[in-house]
Amino acid sequence: MKKNIKLMNIDEEIPEEFFIFINFSNPVTRNNIELTGRFTSSGITEASISKEKLNEYLTGTMQYAPYVPNPIQNNSISLFSISVTNEYSVEYEAEYIRSAYFPLYPSRFACIYAFGDYETCCKVAKKYDWDINTVKKFRLLENPLNRVVKVNMEHVSLWRRIKNTYTTFERKDTDNFWKSYWRGDKDINVEIPYINLNNKNIVSSGTIYEYLIEGTLELIH
Repeated sequence: MKKNIKLMNIDEEIPEEFFIFINFSNPVTRNNIELTGRFTSSGITEASISKEKLNEYLTGTMQYAPYVPNPIQNNSISLFSISVTNEYSVEYEAEYIRSAYFPLYPSRFACIYAFGDYETCCKVAKKYDWDINTVKKFRLLENPLNRVVKVNMEHVSLWRRIKNTYTTFERKDTDNFWKSYWRGDKDINVEIPYINLNNKNIVSSGTIYEYLIEGTLELIH
């Protein structure tokens, strides 16, 4: 990879090496590592199918969300319904803002997730109990279609906790939260409104940076 290639959302150079926790129990992942030693993002793969798909990729009009939320007519929603839809709603909200305001950025539905250094992997392994022994080192292969952004993964972790615990937010507050995520902001504070109470609570995300990558990563042996 050539040097001096910048991230799309932050004025920093793209790292020369990336680190990924590999799920060897997934047969597709194991096959990619053992046979090719490469991972290619879904967006790049899709863009290679046809001129139409390439144009969608280049113009930021490619659609990645597998489905859109259905407006629920019920006045009362069960706790089970809330729990099973919250995970996707978090991802859909992130994708909605990406598509509307940052259409050329890698989609969370199509990108490769990676960290920029081994020290961050150690921090993540300790906090989330991920197996540090599964971490492998990669390089990004040169490609004019490459796209990379640096984002705070703790934004997503915080919003998942919020969605599972607290009441809904106004649209503008949700939008501002995800705009902050795509800008690559650090620690973010969120004001949580309590139901039927005047007092409010402030929760913070913390900061652990990861990279969302459209491109092909090659294993470094």
